[in-house]
Amino acid sequence: MSTNPAFIFDTTSMLRNKARGRRMGTDGDFLRQEIADRLQDRLLDINRTFTAPLDIGGDYGRLSGWQNSGASIPISDAPITAKPDSHDLI
Repeated sequence: MSTNPAFIFDTTSMLRNKARGRRMGTDGDFLRQEIADRLQDRLLDINRTFTAPLDIGGDYGRLSGWQNSGASIPISDAPITAKPDSHDLI
């Protein structure tokens, strides 16, 4: 078994792309809102209520109205520090 952590994201590319998106200002907000709406629509098809979502690097919590019921953490190379079984949707 390897002791090296698995890297899920290319953090350097992700941060570069986020910086480019911020330079665009609010021009791309309609796309982020559309993605959040589609995600919310798909989650409504699941016969379960999610009470503790974890948003990794998205900002979909704000766009979908979950900002008060979930947590959000930035994308980084550091291991995710969420407690096991503390979230029901990631």
